[in-house]
Amino acid sequence: MPLLVLRPLTPARKAEEGFDLRLEWLVLEDGGAVRGEGTTDYHGLGDLADPNQAWLSVSGNVLVLVPNQHVLEVSASVPGRSAAQIRRALPYAVEEFIATDIDRMHVASGPIKAGSPVPCQLIERNLLEGWLECLRSVGVQPGFFVADAHLLPVEGNAATVLIDDETVLLRTEGQAATLDRANLLLALQSLTIDQVRLINGELTDIEAAQLEGVGIEVEQPGGSSMEVLARLWSGRTDINLLQGEFKPPRVRSASSRGWGVAAALACVWALVAWGAMLAEAWWADSRADVLDEEARGLYVRLFPGENPRNVRRALSAKLGSTVAADGRGLVALSNDIASVLPSSARLRSLEFTGDRGELKTEIVLQGFAELERLEQQLAERGVQAELQNSLQEDQGVRAYFLIRENR
Repeated sequence: MPLLVLRPLTPARKAEEGFDLRLEWLVLEDGGAVRGEGTTDYHGLGDLADPNQAWLSVSGNVLVLVPNQHVLEVSASVPGRSAAQIRRALPYAVEEFIATDIDRMHVASGPIKAGSPVPCQLIERNLLEGWLECLRSVGVQPGFFVADAHLLPVEGNAATVLIDDETVLLRTEGQAATLDRANLLLALQSLTIDQVRLINGELTDIEAAQLEGVGIEVEQPGGSSMEVLARLWSGRTDINLLQGEFKPPRVRSASSRGWGVAAALACVWALVAWGAMLAEAWWADSRADVLDEEARGLYVRLFPGENPRNVRRALSAKLGSTVAADGRGLVALSNDIASVLPSSARLRSLEFTGDRGELKTEIVLQGFAELERLEQQLAERGVQAELQNSLQEDQGVRAYFLIRENR
């Protein structure tokens, strides 16, 4: 089926007749031909989203390229035994990288593997919600929201650059940026790279001469930057911003729907047998809603003027801030050690004692040199960390730290 590629140029703000929005669009046919492209507004998007085109309601056929300047890319190391535990802790781990309330941000993550840093992208929640509401109001169901610079291929110690008139998309391993064409040379000189791949443009002779020891490769595929990015799309990405509550609805094929009906008929007897348990679950859920409303009412009375999205998280933050200015408890102490823990290290155990404000950790490092660097980094952060013992083993050095709150 065709692919509709959209790139919003402005936030989607509600207006008297729909939304106020400007965006770029392109439709790529199955065979690779471009059916059409251009720049339009909300009303033009409505004309583009012909209700007779059923493929537009299939999320996998709609790709939204988010301008890279709206996306903050960070990497966080979070202790946890499972991907679910790490994913729940991610908002706390990345909160230190932003200046606003974490509840105002949507956090999307890449592949999660215990013991390895997790790549994350953050975007303002209101911005993402506005774009989604606008697109869905005209019958367009996007399946992917991807930072545009992240479609540029990159490997090894190289940089890929897409030149679009006076704007440049730049990507290297682990980072991406949008910058003015006039600043391209300065950006490349600040990177430690040995290869530059230029798409839809080239460096001047003066610029090239100032990149000593850097190989320069030029590609001129032709077409707009939207066409280049659309052709680079492979149908998958490391980080799709549509995660969690923004995850697109699953599309079920006709055969899967048939199997679903058969399974539903086969399970009728189970539904009847479990009727009493469902009624009990409904009562428990209703009671939970009542308690949640009571908790929200109590919070509003304690802190007038505030209406948090998550009462439990907001109350935890309030309780933490009453102990000390820099935040206390297991989350804060875990963040102290996780923020400086090298990727090669293995965190074997955590033991937290709340009344004494102490966190005991068991860490396996590659050697004593790595242990000394870890102690130095903890000291530089002002963390009260005491090395209680260290043992040389076949797999490295096992170290036992005691981390205390600054009371």
